[in-house]
Amino acid sequence: RGRAVGQTAYGPADRGTRQDTEDLSWHLRFNHTPSAAVHHAATVTYFRWNQLSANLITDPTFNVHAVLDGEPGARFPNSPRLVRLLDETSFLGLVADPASLPTGHFLATTPFGVSDFPGSFKSAFRRPSLRYQMDLTWLNDQVFSVGYEYSRESDPLQDFRVDDHAYFAQQRFTMADHWSVTLGGRTDHHSHYGTEFSPKISAGGYPLPFRSGPLSSMKVFTSIGKGIKNPVFAELFGSVFVDGNPDLQPERARTIVGGLEVTLDNQRWLGHVTYSDNSYT
Repeated sequence: RGRAVGQTAYGPADRGTRQDTEDLSWHLRFNHTPSAAVHHAATVTYFRWNQLSANLITDPTFNVHAVLDGEPGARFPNSPRLVRLLDETSFLGLVADPASLPTGHFLATTPFGVSDFPGSFKSAFRRPSLRYQMDLTWLNDQVFSVGYEYSRESDPLQDFRVDDHAYFAQQRFTMADHWSVTLGGRTDHHSHYGTEFSPKISAGGYPLPFRSGPLSSMKVFTSIGKGIKNPVFAELFGSVFVDGNPDLQPERARTIVGGLEVTLDNQRWLGHVTYSDNSYT
C-alpha cells in the first residue's frame, strides 16, 4: 500500500490532494511427475489493484504565464515547447514590448485561470488467471504437450469484464537424434472478440553433426506461425489517464523465420545467418 505526497512543484501548491493505492498479488505453482513419461504443471495467479484520488480543499484560482517556442497549434515534433515560466509582471511587460522576445518565441497564458474543486475518483482492477500443462513422453523421446489457460480482467466499480479461455497442443518429433519437427496450435476464445486459432510449425536439425575439422558442424532451422494479441483491458475500457475504445481490433501476426548456423576450426568460430519475414495487421 502506498500514498503519494501530492503536488511538489509547478505553480501554487495544490493543497488537499490525496492518492491512495493498494496492490495485492500472489502466485501459486504446482508440479507433479508421477512417472518418467508424464509431467503435470499448473499455476494460479491473482492481481488486485485499487486507487483513490481525491482533492479535499478548493484552492484559489491562479494563472500560468509562459514563454514558448515552436509552431502554435502544431503537432510533435513542431509543437510548442516551454522555454520558461513568468510571473505576471514580467508577462505584462513582454506583452507591452513583444519585440524583445527572441525570434521564434511567443507568449502564452491560461485564458480563464486554473482552479480546482473538491472531489474524488475511485478505480479498481482484478485479474485472476490459471494455467495447466501436461507433457507426455512416448517412444523415449517424442513429447506431446497439451494445456489450458484462463484469465479474467474486470473493473468491479464499472462492471467491465473480459474472459479469455485458451486451449493448446503441441507435438515434438525427434528423428535420428539430429532432427526435430514441432507441430502445434492454440485456440483462444475471448468474450469480446470471439474465437481465433493460431497454428505453428518449426523444424531443424544438423546436416553435419559436431565433429573435428575445418567445418565442424552445420545446423538449419525454420519456423512458420500465426499469432494474435488482443487489446489490453485499459485500452478497451480506459483507466485514470486513458480513454478506452471498445471498438479496437486485435493485432494479428504472421511470422516466417529460417536460418543456418555453422561452426568452424574445431568449433572455435561460430557463424549465424537468419532470415525473417513478419507481417503485422
